[in-house]
Amino acid sequence: MFFLLTGCSFTDKTDVSMNEYQKIQEKLIQHHDLDESYPFTIQLVYNQIDENYRYDLIIDDPQIDMYAIQAMTYCSLEIDDIQPNIGFFEEEKYHLKPNYVDKSEGYYKGIRLSSMTSQEETVYLYISYYTDKNCQQKVEKYIEVNIN
Repeated sequence: MFFLLTGCSFTDKTDVSMNEYQKIQEKLIQHHDLDESYPFTIQLVYNQIDENYRYDLIIDDPQIDMYAIQAMTYCSLEIDDIQPNIGFFEEEKYHLKPNYVDKSEGYYKGIRLSSMTSQEETVYLYISYYTDKNCQQKVEKYIEVNIN
């Protein structure tokens, strides 16, 4: 009986995470009011692999503390069904802090989101984070990342 309850609990969390993921994905696809300033750097790199391309969208060099980060990319020519994302389905929290790395505490140098596309094109990024450790002040950004 204990395992059954645990399974239901996990399924409920997965369902909630999937619903949140799908809502954010829809907003990202339809969002037209894009942010042009953000407190980190973004780099978009494409590499050809056979007839397709793999992109790596790299978020790093934060200028502020960023806690409990959620991020997702969208490219209309995406080959995979699920968009690259972080912070939606994992138990672990991801943080960025200037000049600080401690993976055991969830602080990373940067975040990389990767996927396969049929050709090089603009990638859109949704990112949300909190500016305080208590997760009270949430920031959401929708960003267009052009090919370098």
